[in-house]
Amino acid sequence: MAIKAVVFDLFDTLIYLEQNSRAYIRMLKDAGLSKDFVMAGLTIALTEDDDVDALVKKLGISIDPAPYVEQIEEDVKTATFFPDTVSVLGQLRQQGYKLGVISNISRLYKAAYNNLGLSNMVDDYVFSCEEQLLKPEAEIYEVMSLRLGVEPENCLMIGDNFENDVRGPWAAGMQSLLLDREERSSFPESIQGLDGVLTYLNK
Repeated sequence: MAIKAVVFDLFDTLIYLEQNSRAYIRMLKDAGLSKDFVMAGLTIALTEDDDVDALVKKLGISIDPAPYVEQIEEDVKTATFFPDTVSVLGQLRQQGYKLGVISNISRLYKAAYNNLGLSNMVDDYVFSCEEQLLKPEAEIYEVMSLRLGVEPENCLMIGDNFENDVRGPWAAGMQSLLLDREERSSFPESIQGLDGVLTYLNK
């Protein structure tokens, strides 16, 4: 099927945090939650567009979130593009592809997307916290397809996580490539940098 849209994961695909204290997870651990409840708390953060105070109340934990929020905000300020991101997005747009971003992301981390001006580089985005959906649920990719106005089979998903960015899109009818910057995977449909997307599309 002809590719008409290219959809990217956000963190560790288009951008990365130069500083990442994982403060939200630390907050949950410091509140005394077990591993299972930490993961449940993380899922709530990724699927509900609430501030951290509201999430703490919802989880029923007794901890002051303020210092953790401050650390997250500092981490987000260090968000930066990978060296190939801006160039590849620009070339894809020039070639006429619709561009999208899908991310499992909590409310505070959305600032990284906005601060770097990605809204001016892609056509639309789908954030888990706004949709109450998580990759690799098929519905989140379907939302992206609808927003771009491109059928799933004509979309190519790119990301660094096999389950979320390859297997999940497959299940939703999309095509996909695994971004493997450190060359750790033997998966055949993988690329080592975003310029590999251009090579793949132009072959």
